[in-house]
Amino acid sequence: MGLAIDPKDLVVGVADMDENYARTFALWKAAASVDDHRFATALAALTDDLAVLFTREEHLMAAAGDGNLGPHRDEHTRLLRELARFLGHTRAGKSHFARAWIREMFPDWLVLHIRTMDQAAATHILRAKLKTVA
Repeated sequence: MGLAIDPKDLVVGVADMDENYARTFALWKAAASVDDHRFATALAALTDDLAVLFTREEHLMAAAGDGNLGPHRDEHTRLLRELARFLGHTRAGKSHFARAWIREMFPDWLVLHIRTMDQAAATHILRAKLKTVA
């Protein structure tokens, strides 16, 4: 997929989550396009933002009583560990693989994660909100 992410793939219908995706998209695009001197900073910003986004998302899921929270959290943890490893290599002057992964693999991971795990979580969150209102 590379640098092509369709914005409609970043919407699940939960305002908090959708706003987070928009910020993630902007940070990813920056990391994918900055020069070598700024890549570590951009990668760190993306990683830090994702950690916050994932925590917020997990809180929404927990509040909604989503039974898929465990595997969903595991996927978040796996990605953050991968990004931390890439960041370590980048800071050590070995950014080639990290840059390629961010450009080529991260968009696919993000869209797949949103279409599957996050869409399911959003459905659960929206149903829980409807029950609360009713």
